[in-house]
Amino acid sequence: SCFGQLRSRVTCKCGHVSVKFDEFSSVSLPIPESTDITADISDCLTKFSAEEQMLDSETFQCSKCKEHLPPKKKIELWSVPDILIIHLKRFQYLPGATFIQREKIEDLIRFPIANLDISSFVKGPIDESAPPIYNLYAVSEHMGGLNGGHYTAKCLNADSDKWFDFNDSHVGEVDLQKIVSKSAYVLFYARASGPSSSSSTSSASVPAPMKMTKQQDKTSV
Repeated sequence: SCFGQLRSRVTCKCGHVSVKFDEFSSVSLPIPESTDITADISDCLTKFSAEEQMLDSETFQCSKCKEHLPPKKKIELWSVPDILIIHLKRFQYLPGATFIQREKIEDLIRFPIANLDISSFVKGPIDESAPPIYNLYAVSEHMGGLNGGHYTAKCLNADSDKWFDFNDSHVGEVDLQKIVSKSAYVLFYARASGPSSSSSTSSASVPAPMKMTKQQDKTSV
């Protein structure tokens, strides 16, 4: 499947819960605030699925109490597609006194090249023959700031099982250690196993699964 589903839960102050499902082909993940510990994809997914209190200007009419009140909202992954596209929200807009301030987040976000396991974040039924475990096959990168930037890409060659860097007209082989960088902007993953998985993203030597959970050891690399 090319699409997954998001489950949105809106909770009114009266306690009534409204649930809605929406399809998605890519997911935009917020980047956690900078700390002394390097964040990873699990931290981004945790922030994405956290419940948030809506602003006073963001009201809706509750179908139960009929009041117009700012609710609490929680968005979670219900099902995921065979091709998982993750957009890291590196550009943020901050309200200022007289104008909107824009800035780019340059933090390094760690992500696995093989066996990204997001089982703990998928709240719907999971097919055991095609679990939500993914292998990376491409990264879109952005270098520069808001006033000017440059896009490059790193992609896996399915025939040679080697990674290559694409920078305008230059194409060259790249070391695995350079795949994860502060420039990573959009990540492209393919499901590792199942009827719809592709052998083009499999590797001759795949490391042990890196299971992304909310309690993952922050000191691991």
